[in-house]
Amino acid sequence: MKIFFDTSVLIAAFVEAHPGHKISLPWLQKVKKKEIKGIISAHSLLECYSILTTLPLSPRIYPSLAVNLVKKNIIANFKIIRCDDSDYIELLDGLASKNIAGGASYDGLILYAARKVKVDKILTLNVNDFIRIVPQYIRLITLP
Repeated sequence: MKIFFDTSVLIAAFVEAHPGHKISLPWLQKVKKKEIKGIISAHSLLECYSILTTLPLSPRIYPSLAVNLVKKNIIANFKIIRCDDSDYIELLDGLASKNIAGGASYDGLILYAARKVKVDKILTLNVNDFIRIVPQYIRLITLP
């Protein structure tokens, strides 16, 4: 089974204090055990690092730990989907035609990457936002 992970699910899996931790962690564990094939957008690598290093946690997650978490848990276990120049042009046109602006554009990028591969599910903690961007994926987009 091929499962596309939104950044929100990865962050929740890493951070025990996150409200979505208990439902997200088992999915990350399934990827690490090779029970499912985990797939992410390349954008999510930097987004994970950025979020992990700025979360208001005590103790704080330092950059060196954040990089280690990303390398050992994501890069080592997930297929990473990259977008090229033509992908970005198509994405921008699509976002503009749907009047999608601001931070939702990054959700659009993640969903565009998911579209590049045939997946069985798209896991996110932002189900409604994702469905608004790509309503035709309503059957694929789900909570962990």
